Amino acid sequence: MKASEEIIARGYVKYSDFGAVGNGVADDYSALAEAHKFANEHRLPVVADEGAVYYIHVFEEPIEIKTSTDFTGAKFIIDDTGSEVFCHYNVPLFLVERDTAPTVYDREEINALFPGASIAEGASQIPWLKGKLGGKCLVRFYNEDHLDFVRFGGNVNTSKRSDCLLVNPDGSVDESTPIAFDFDQVTKIEIFSTDDEPITIQGGYFETIVCRVVEETGFENKWCGYNRKFKIKRPNTTLRDMTHRLVGEPDIPNEGYGRGEDGKLRQSYPYYGFVFFYNTYNSQAINLALNAHTTYYEDKPTASNPIAMGSYDLVIEYSSHVRCEGITNGVPLRDTRYWGIMSSNGAKNLELVNCSMSRFDAHCGFWNARLIGCTFGQTINVIGGGRLEIIDTVREGSSYFIVLRGDYGATFNGDILIKNCKHLGYKTYRGTPTDRKHENGMVLIYSGFPHGDERALNWDFGYTCYMPRSLYIENLELPFPEVTGVYSPLPDICFSDSLPRPYVKTGQITFKGMEPLAICRHEECTELNSIPVTVE
Repeated sequence: MKASEEIIARGYVKYSDFGAVGNGVADDYSALAEAHKFANEHRLPVVADEGAVYYIHVFEEPIEIKTSTDFTGAKFIIDDTGSEVFCHYNVPLFLVERDTAPTVYDREEINALFPGASIAEGASQIPWLKGKLGGKCLVRFYNEDHLDFVRFGGNVNTSKRSDCLLVNPDGSVDESTPIAFDFDQVTKIEIFSTDDEPITIQGGYFETIVCRVVEETGFENKWCGYNRKFKIKRPNTTLRDMTHRLVGEPDIPNEGYGRGEDGKLRQSYPYYGFVFFYNTYNSQAINLALNAHTTYYEDKPTASNPIAMGSYDLVIEYSSHVRCEGITNGVPLRDTRYWGIMSSNGAKNLELVNCSMSRFDAHCGFWNARLIGCTFGQTINVIGGGRLEIIDTVREGSSYFIVLRGDYGATFNGDILIKNCKHLGYKTYRGTPTDRKHENGMVLIYSGFPHGDERALNWDFGYTCYMPRSLYIENLELPFPEVTGVYSPLPDICFSDSLPRPYVKTGQITFKGMEPLAICRHEECTELNSIPVTVE
């Protein structure tokens, strides 16, 4: 190692200062970790050595990054093979950490400090937090006794009620992060500062040699969610001009749900975000060339057939004001043999600009998003609420422009605007793209409210399920407008007061710059076809 005085005088840290070999063979994890530790202590940027190839295999702790880092000109090989690595599958490689640890209150502390703490959906003030925050903070609330996003169907899971808000020192809630749910009690609070110094992490070519443990153990089910990634918890962080590619993914048959001649499923291993924004604020990803993973199939005791599963290279969870620009996913967008590339859970104020992705895949809700100048190949999966704006965007595949996810109750408690977009409506055949289109019928918004199963009509997703409160559709280009409806068919029973929680239908549809579409092309859907329509 070079003398610390020399490094400080130079003004930046290099990996070679701490013994990194960079030959693509020697494991450089320890040298990289020591370099960043020194940089964090002395508030110095880190610069990779030009032309170096850093090999990383086994590690038990993440490399913490708290300063700007430039990987330009270097390559990183992340070798995820072998059982020793699998033992630490849940440890991120790079943890972009905040300077100040969050303040956390558990149930007992809340009962003592904030007796009777509760939050009302849509409230503008949390009076019991007034004077308790040093500045504007991202605050995450939990009611661990209430289950939300109780998934219906073969791929079952649940979440504990949670919401992230921007809260000011006077207890007022920032208008951009409205309270999405009622909290009749608050059992946990996490408070994150938002004023950390901005940093930029840029450049570099990252190659993941994918985990083969499932194959090596005879294709046993080992679903855990591989997490050797960039985990960004720090606010005001920018990732830019990076490339991630995959090596060694197993060949998975597209037919027969991926089952080989021996009857076993040819599973890949699930990855949960090479870039993962978590509990962060005001961060962005710019010009990232990411990589969609192979779709695989998994046997589930709750399903009669294997469930299509996938991995994501970009995940945004319980964060606010995250902007993604120029993201690509490395494979043909309409080829369903590949999954991804983006997933969100509980995020607010997402903005995707000029991105090219197979999927926009919301899981446990988002509130407020703008998709501008993007192209999506397989799906735009929507669940959550607030305001969704889709502008100057192209949907290539499928007969649906937007899918309201039926497994989560097909709910969007808010407004949707679609402006100057194109729906090309291409088909696929056995997963591969074709030039054929859905000439026999298309739908603008597929509501997957699962009415076909009697259990679903009485299913408690954890919340009331809404169709978009309003739709505004302007200058939408369609290949077959004469056979396109706004909504997929839903029988009147879905809206009946006889249900424990009737599906709430749209209040208003507005068309501008185009001929209005049929609301639903099935005349027997009288409730849907009674939605008021305005033409401007």
